[in-house]
Amino acid sequence: METIKHLWNVNQFITKLKCPLVTDLQMFYMQKCKNFSNSIELPEQNFGPSTACSHCGSLWSTVDHQVRIARSRKMSKSVKKIIRYIKENPDQKIPKIRATLAQKSIKNEMNRLVIKCSVCSKNTELPFKKKNHLKPVKLNNSQMETPQSNRKKKKKKSKDKTAGLNISGCMPALQLNKKDNNVTPTTSSAITPKIISSNKKSISSKKSKKLNIERLKRIMENKTPSKTKNLHSFLAELR
Repeated sequence: METIKHLWNVNQFITKLKCPLVTDLQMFYMQKCKNFSNSIELPEQNFGPSTACSHCGSLWSTVDHQVRIARSRKMSKSVKKIIRYIKENPDQKIPKIRATLAQKSIKNEMNRLVIKCSVCSKNTELPFKKKNHLKPVKLNNSQMETPQSNRKKKKKKSKDKTAGLNISGCMPALQLNKKDNNVTPTTSSAITPKIISSNKKSISSKKSKKLNIERLKRIMENKTPSKTKNLHSFLAELR
């Protein structure tokens, strides 16, 4: 373990140097550390795929690399049955082909981060677990209709066009009579006598106007001269 620590410290010290041979030395030290992986477990924080390339051992912090996300693949129904059978019967033996197929399908179901190394031009994959999203519950037709039936229909309120105002002075009496017929009986009793009194006033004013017009006609008839006589009568007067 001491040799691995020493090689890791040397590798970290070399990163500060600016030399074209630094990457080759780092790869050499990382390969030496990986050779001890058969006997000793290497820490994933330092030698895992998230920090270094799994093929050549070059660190991602010192080497150029490309990153992309590989989409997951859905399991088929037959594979789901195999996985369910393995979980329900762990003691029973399963053929290797089915076991490998189940393992691959579980890996492919997860999203993967693919990192391409610029030194060895190989890909290292990092699997990520998906979040389990809840599926929306489908309602039946009977469940869909119940909330609508419970809702009460709003009653339409009859609008008062006058809004409690006396508009008899602005509008003629004929329009007011039409509106009075259309208005619902919900109007207050305090407004009705005012409207009746205004109607009486308008009728009396109309009668007085008619009398004045007749008087003027009579005066004009008395003042106007008599109609001109015929030609025959005029000649008779000249003789």
